[in-house]
Amino acid sequence: MQLRNTVADLQDFYILSLSTLLDMVRPPFRIRKTIVQMDYAGVGILFMVFWVSLFIGMALTLQTSAELTRFGLNIYAPKIVGISIVREIGPVAIAMAFATSAARFTGGKSRRF
Repeated sequence: MQLRNTVADLQDFYILSLSTLLDMVRPPFRIRKTIVQMDYAGVGILFMVFWVSLFIGMALTLQTSAELTRFGLNIYAPKIVGISIVREIGPVAIAMAFATSAARFTGGKSRRF
């Protein structure tokens, strides 16, 4: 029974994916709506991304410099924090902010009172 449900879920996913891909290449093209959604979901979250990155950087600097001070290496704290934010934490934080923004956007548009 669980295998049947899993296969049905995969089938629904593939049908939705195919339908989405076909809608991208068939008219009518909704260029204006696409640009509005890209602006709202992409450019609209820059302010939130700035604040999230700032506070994550401050917390990470505080924790890293406290540990590096024990070894006399606290001059390396900014470099370590910069590398860790750019490589590891930054993409995750931006993805979370984008997902939150997209969920808020789709959730707000689906409710009609």
